[in-house]
Amino acid sequence: MIAKILASLEHDFDELTTECTFPMLGDDVLVVFDAAHGDTVSEKQKAEFEWLHQNIEKLYPQVEAQVFAYYQSEQERHRAQLTGDADRAMPLLQNQSDVWSQVTHPGIWIRSDEKNNEIHLEYECSFDKDDGLRVVIANREIERVGI
Repeated sequence: MIAKILASLEHDFDELTTECTFPMLGDDVLVVFDAAHGDTVSEKQKAEFEWLHQNIEKLYPQVEAQVFAYYQSEQERHRAQLTGDADRAMPLLQNQSDVWSQVTHPGIWIRSDEKNNEIHLEYECSFDKDDGLRVVIANREIERVGI
């Protein structure tokens, strides 16, 4: 599965990209490997991508909990900025799993810097259409969630 995804990568400026089906994230997930330091995927990037593929089901409940916590913590500020559109763009959510109605279209970005083992899960979100939402996984732990 991983080899097939890697074989489908296309060079796009300083990135290698493809779309694929990815466990827990769905179909048509954009996968981006930073290629700023060369035009190939490094062994480190492959290892991080393989780790994510093998561990996403275990990691996903933590991702969901932290995305929901971020949503809740930012709700008052964003709703004030959204004025009349707030109920649609950032409704009050009762259940943690409801966050995925507002945070959609996941993508995966894997950093090329050998010193930093970062994977970003990047999402579109209804309350910040310009920047979206990012879950940063560093050294195989969720480091932060934010814009």
